[in-house]
Amino acid sequence: MLVLPGFKGYKEKELRRETDRLIRSHLRSRLNRVRDNLKKIYQKIVDMKATEIWTEMDRLLAKAGRVEQKIRHASYVYSGFFNVVKVDERRLDEVVEQDLKQLESMKSVENKAEAFNKEVSAGKLENARAYIEGLDEALETLEKEFDQRSDLIGKTLEG
Repeated sequence: MLVLPGFKGYKEKELRRETDRLIRSHLRSRLNRVRDNLKKIYQKIVDMKATEIWTEMDRLLAKAGRVEQKIRHASYVYSGFFNVVKVDERRLDEVVEQDLKQLESMKSVENKAEAFNKEVSAGKLENARAYIEGLDEALETLEKEFDQRSDLIGKTLEG
């Protein structure tokens, strides 16, 4: 197979596409764990009858779901061997760099959710709005970075 013209480049692109799929799958998995954690927090808040923050938690859960769906349905980095669209190889590295930023942002979301869970589990709700706002901002950052990733993919496919 290595004697086929272009096969090496094709395999490299396939490996990058698989890496892209794995990174997205990893992000989705982590975000789903955060959503599960947020659902548990929400249930604890309901059990504590803290009605004043239910709506804010609903919005936060909806945002986490929207970001997860965006990641789930995003385009792949590489369009396929027989496709007429050519991939700008130089930009693929920029996409990988953007994915690394997203992983860092995901870590921030996870850390904030875990700290919020500890507070609520201890029966403390006085900082609940601050945690919700912090998580909202962290999810917003993750979503913006993912949007930037989509822009990079568009440029990568344009060449």
